[in-house]
This record gives sequence, structure tokens and C-alpha cells, in this order.
Amino acid sequence: MATMTLAVSTLRHESTRTGQSVSPATPVDDMPTYPVDAQAEVPADFSSINDSKVVQRLGLQQGGAAVSSDTVTSSDYVLTMERIDELRQEEREDDRPSDHGYFAVKKVLAEAARELSLRFPRASASVGPYRGLRVTWSFGTAEVRLIIGGSAANRSYIYWELGTHHGVVHSVDGRHLAHHLRRAQQLA
Repeated sequence: MATMTLAVSTLRHESTRTGQSVSPATPVDDMPTYPVDAQAEVPADFSSINDSKVVQRLGLQQGGAAVSSDTVTSSDYVLTMERIDELRQEEREDDRPSDHGYFAVKKVLAEAARELSLRFPRASASVGPYRGLRVTWSFGTAEVRLIIGGSAANRSYIYWELGTHHGVVHSVDGRHLAHHLRRAQQLA
């Protein structure tokens, strides 16, 4: 039986050493590695371990403790999250996203990552008016934008454009975002 090495996150509130579950969309930072059974079910489009930063229902083991997670996502998800995190490091406060915008975007993107798995596409991120966040995906003639207001009083929405058709969705959550990202990817 072949084995491979896979990085696994050590969480603040859950321990990978005690066998407790790893939460969905756990990013990989400075991670220990554990041997994994390569015969375990891996998605067909999973081309390499480096393409995934989160593990999906693979039985990971260290000693006798098993660890699992519910989400597999692409390196493009991790890159997008890093871009958003970099905006928080801007020198001037007016150039940084508000806490409301930052945490709302992270929540919506994590939900979308659960839906899209390895098909989560790379996005650009920028700070908008009132320190809100704008996350943009472009696919040729298709585009999707997630706009999160800088406060609860500011409007948040998903804008989509597919060729000559476009619209706005005011139900901002990962499921709706994932739906429009899938549609845009199909057009590309």
C-alpha cells in the first residue's frame, strides 16, 4: 500500500493529536505532516498534494489518533485569502478593510470553498468605499464580484455578469456566490 505525506493544521480550539475533528476550510500554515493512505478516496481532479490546502475526509493518522475534515479547496482559495489578509496590513487605516468587512468576506468565502472544493477560482481583492471589501473573479466575458460593506449599515451584494447578461443578488452567502462562480466558469 502506497503512502504519501499530507500537511495537517493544528487548530487553536481542536487538537489534531487527540483525534478531534479539524474544522472545515482550515488553512495550512506551518504544518506538521502525517503519513496518509494513498488508496483513500481522492477527487479525480486532485492533481497534487500542493494543489490542496485543506483535506477532505482522508483518514490521517499520527499514532492512533485519526483526524478528518469536510473541505478540500484549491491553492487559489488560499491565495485569495492571503490577498485579503494583505489588505489588513496597509499602513493607513483608510486603506484597510473594516473588521466587519474583513470577517464577513472570510465567512462567505469559506462557505463558497465548501461548495466549490478544488474548483474555487483565484480572485483579486481591494478595499472599497467605507472600508468595505470587493473580491472580483474574471473569466473572459464573465465576471463575479462579491461586495461587502464596511459596516452592517452598508449594502453587501453579489454582482454577476455573463456575456451581455448581468444582475445583482442581495442574498450574500457562500451558496449563492458558489452558484454564480460555477456559472461564470462554465462560460469561460
